[in-house]
Amino acid sequence: RQARLTAGGLYQTPFQAGATGTGAGASPSFVGGAASVGAASTSASGGGDDKRAKRLARNRESARQSRRRKKQYLELLEEKVSQLSEEIEGLRRVHLEDSERSLKQLRQAQLETLEKWVSANIGPVPSPLPLGTQAGGAQDPPPPPPP
Repeated sequence: RQARLTAGGLYQTPFQAGATGTGAGASPSFVGGAASVGAASTSASGGGDDKRAKRLARNRESARQSRRRKKQYLELLEEKVSQLSEEIEGLRRVHLEDSERSLKQLRQAQLETLEKWVSANIGPVPSPLPLGTQAGGAQDPPPPPPP
């Protein structure tokens, strides 16, 4: 035997209404209120409206919490992207420096090997010339003026 409290009063199921002596087939009624059968049916849907309003309120709150969690998660992801981007940039810089150092060492080793081969097979290698000079000691001609 259950009764629900609604805005209009205490609502009884048809079984409970029949148990109070109004008849086994009696329609839902309100205890403590003067409600006719027509009013009872509209008030009964009022109980459904209360349920619906509570459900909608719960859904709104759930959606609000979901949006808050999503916002926090996105902020976390943005922070992680920022950290990883900084880490990638640092590693890229280190890799570039290491690559340049390795290339410089390889170039130097190949030049030394080439100089040894030339000395052994052709003769002594002259010292490298400074940039901008030719073998005869004359300077490169100046570049033409821009048009």
